Amino acid sequence: MTLFQKNQFILLVLLSITFPVHAQTLPASRDKFSWPFSQNSIWNTPIGSKAKYRPARLRSASSITTDLERIILTSAPDPVREVYAPKTFAMGRCEGEGRDEPYSLQFPDGYVVPDATDEDTPNNAVAIILPDGRSVVQFNVFARCNPTGPLYGYRYDDADLYGDGALGGHGGSGLSSIGGSLRKGEVSSTLPIRHALKINIWAKKYLSLARGKEGGKGFRWPAIKADSYANQKTYGGRIKGVMMGSLLAIPPRVSAESIGIETELGRKLFFTLQNYGAYIVDDTAFNSHAFAVEDGVEDEIKQAYGFDIETESPSDPWFRDGNRLR
Repeated sequence: MTLFQKNQFILLVLLSITFPVHAQTLPASRDKFSWPFSQNSIWNTPIGSKAKYRPARLRSASSITTDLERIILTSAPDPVREVYAPKTFAMGRCEGEGRDEPYSLQFPDGYVVPDATDEDTPNNAVAIILPDGRSVVQFNVFARCNPTGPLYGYRYDDADLYGDGALGGHGGSGLSSIGGSLRKGEVSSTLPIRHALKINIWAKKYLSLARGKEGGKGFRWPAIKADSYANQKTYGGRIKGVMMGSLLAIPPRVSAESIGIETELGRKLFFTLQNYGAYIVDDTAFNSHAFAVEDGVEDEIKQAYGFDIETESPSDPWFRDGNRLR
């Protein structure tokens, strides 16, 4: 793991690997829905040649997991549905309480986002793109149990698909629900992924409560917050630069071959982590390394590569690659 300084910001950079920047011709245009935000957005800015790196000292995790995000495109015919705050982060989100000033959104009927369970309490960062084709409403702890019923979620910063897109519905950092997501179509494409990613790491082991540059206690720019539960027992990292909002990346001196990357997915993510990096946006809450992925990416990886992106088996080549990238 490593930290670097660029434009006066001390940022974090991931693992030990190098890959020459591919010389493929960049596309003449971008689809705003699948590759959003301005050219100078944090998500679209590559790591510069003068970046300075420092070790982040992340260790192997016991599992490689995902933080599933939903990116929902609405249209003019969609009905208007009320939005309420969820009752709890745990099971029972759809038993939410009405707000003093309730609000509503257009949202497609038939779209269900399951409640949490005793075994699974997902972050459920959600980006809802409104019928104007550019306004994005973002949530965390999102649920919709009834296919024609109300929505439940904590609303975070809205965004514009043509803007910088930094902020959104990741509750640990306040960073985007859509920027930095591993999107459908990217992993199976022959083209490289040319934007920064988002990752979650175990706060108790790695995240520091130090005061971040251009940030506060436990976070740094571009994050605007740390977890509400952050304290000395829950944020136990000793490397001061590793905090919410830090940028992790693979140094240029390393190659995919030198660290033994085995899978095509590993090589694809290697390129992106070396050239764009990944921002820390949330806490996994256990010894896991999690990529933020759009709903549907897990199935796409299974179909394209024949394995599950979520794994805890040391005999699985992707498990080994996930930890090598880490």
